Amino acid sequence: MSCLHELILHSYRCYCFVVGQLDLNELIQAGYRCLAAGDLSGAEENFNRVLAQAGERPPAGTFFALAGVYGRTGRVRESVAALRREISLKSSFAGTAQFSLTRALRRLKLPAGLGDFVTNPSSLGQPAPKIVIACFPKSGSTFLAQLLSTVTGFPQAYMFFEAHQNEQELYMEKLLGTFGTSAVVQQHFRATEPNMQLCRAFGIRPVVLVRNIFDALVSMRDMIASEALREGVFFGQPFSAMTAAEKLDTVVRKYGFWYVEFFASWAYAKRDGRLDHLLVRYEDLMPNKEHWVREILKFGKFDPANYDITGAVTAKENNRQGARFNQGVSGRGAEELTGAQKRWLRGCTDAFSDVDFSFIGL
Repeated sequence: MSCLHELILHSYRCYCFVVGQLDLNELIQAGYRCLAAGDLSGAEENFNRVLAQAGERPPAGTFFALAGVYGRTGRVRESVAALRREISLKSSFAGTAQFSLTRALRRLKLPAGLGDFVTNPSSLGQPAPKIVIACFPKSGSTFLAQLLSTVTGFPQAYMFFEAHQNEQELYMEKLLGTFGTSAVVQQHFRATEPNMQLCRAFGIRPVVLVRNIFDALVSMRDMIASEALREGVFFGQPFSAMTAAEKLDTVVRKYGFWYVEFFASWAYAKRDGRLDHLLVRYEDLMPNKEHWVREILKFGKFDPANYDITGAVTAKENNRQGARFNQGVSGRGAEELTGAQKRWLRGCTDAFSDVDFSFIGL
């Protein structure tokens, strides 16, 4: 019997002692004996008897156990319903149930709801509008976020736990903390299953900003070399101690596949209809900022006529302080990367043979 099953049994024993229904413990043990013997119908019968006897006070883990039976018998929709019931009860198994629910929803290609992550969604009030940018590093994303913040008047915010040596995945506590606050959010996150489920649950339709991968990588090298960011990156030796060739090769191999996977993840999200998003390319954005700001606003269901876009673009062009612009020159990467580095990057796309990477220069 697994440790998780032992924990559920312990929960039942405590529950039965409190309510004085000792036969519930016998029923749950019978359910797990059936599971161990491969008798899934017997397990289901015993778990359902527990629910029938417990009434409105089911022991923690009952619905979770049933969800496991449903999942093993291919009844994924019933498993989803049971997991959602476990979450709604705020039981000690709610967190584990959320983990299992994400996997079950992925199998069914169904979206998560806010109630899958929050036990009382109505207590949050109405969600405030946001513009969320999921982006390549070194794709002009800081500039775009600052520009959109100027246009809308929304403050900038982050929805990750901590960026230092971490992936910038969406973080539940930050999503809840900014639920009622309008904001422009800019962070580097892929269309992973948990991220997509959180986006759907919280009503996020991202702007996905990318750039020619060769140019993005040489710009990343320059930023690591010039900023304290290098202290937050895992390298076998100090970045400053590397030769110029070693620096570029290290950045290409450390970040190259991540860039490729980032683009592929959003391509699959679009293809499979998992999460609506607006794809924007740096090379299109920079020479036509007003057009793309309007497109982003329209995508976010804002009326561009309500905003002084021209004034904001002019003001930002005249003051790029804090925008982390390097050279912003297209074509540097193609000149600086070696033939071997380019071949290695193109080889990374073999894992995603059904994705067209020409949009990012591969």
